[in-house]
Amino acid sequence: MREGSALSNRMLFKLFALPSVLLVLAFVGLHFFGSFLPDLFSGSAVFEGLADGSRAAALWIGAGLLLASLVWFIVCFYRLWRWSQGNSDCCFTCGGIVDQKHGRYGPYKHCLACGKNEKI
Repeated sequence: MREGSALSNRMLFKLFALPSVLLVLAFVGLHFFGSFLPDLFSGSAVFEGLADGSRAAALWIGAGLLLASLVWFIVCFYRLWRWSQGNSDCCFTCGGIVDQKHGRYGPYKHCLACGKNEKI
């Protein structure tokens, strides 16, 4: 495997990890709040209202997480497109996509491909 390919895969994994987790959580949340939790509370008369509320909120929770995931995917694809066109900041070592962060000693750039930091 080439070195550049491994850096590119690492960069893409880091870039799309959060939206992928949100997408999985949308379906897990839909199942948890729509099926699992109401089935768990269905035997109790005290928690019957909680089960109905959970079933009603399941679609909203799933839709909210799905919408957040789609918006984050679009932002990540936009960042990737700008980087591929040469219109965004690049790493000083490998040329990968960088995140601007604020740390203990001030703002810095963190490369998603190689992991190096550069002071701004």
